[in-house]
Amino acid sequence: FILAYFILPESLKPENRGKMKAKVSRFDGLTRAFKNPKTNWLMLIFFLASFAMTNMEVTLALLTERRLGYGVRQTGELFGFIGIVIAFTQGYLIRKLLPKFGERKILVIGPVIAGFALLATAWAGSPLFIMITMGLLAVGSGMSNPAILGGVSQLTEADEQGAVMGVTQSLGSLARMVGPVIGGYLFSRLAPAAPYILAGSVMLISAVIAIKNVRKVPDHVNAGAGAVIGH
Repeated sequence: FILAYFILPESLKPENRGKMKAKVSRFDGLTRAFKNPKTNWLMLIFFLASFAMTNMEVTLALLTERRLGYGVRQTGELFGFIGIVIAFTQGYLIRKLLPKFGERKILVIGPVIAGFALLATAWAGSPLFIMITMGLLAVGSGMSNPAILGGVSQLTEADEQGAVMGVTQSLGSLARMVGPVIGGYLFSRLAPAAPYILAGSVMLISAVIAIKNVRKVPDHVNAGAGAVIGH
């Protein structure tokens, strides 16, 4: 926070500061944002992707304990591995992939990788297998979030970016509230594989949404901005 306050430049340009809209309620802001066909699909994808990830996060320790006999240390190491892969993907890999493939393809490839990784995790039965699926999930998620938020930024008017980004992040927060409740319920009441089947399906649905709407996104990207705010 201290470094950001003193070092990061103000992103709102002076010519746009006088164009700020009158303060509206959060509900009005959410409604207005969802009426914008340019960005509402990206916001929906962000919600679905966040929901899918929290299904995994809240049940992974339970899954590995039941199937692999993992304790706190092994589970912590697995989550640490996921974090390292996401950091590598967003800090380095995405900067190489975005200029090469473009944001349009990344918006589809990322959710597809993450979706199939989640589905495969439903049947994970060995340490190596779950390391592979979690590694692929981390790569897919690390690719998706910068591309989604980068797309929202590109398709939003300069004087509205802060408000739209705020609504988008609020949807992510809502998903992180709903996801653990549903994931935990499915794990305990239905089957250990259930949260991962649901999460993988949701992620693949987000890929379908991206395929149908991705033409709206300019096929060029500021990779640095997307990577910074990606997760």
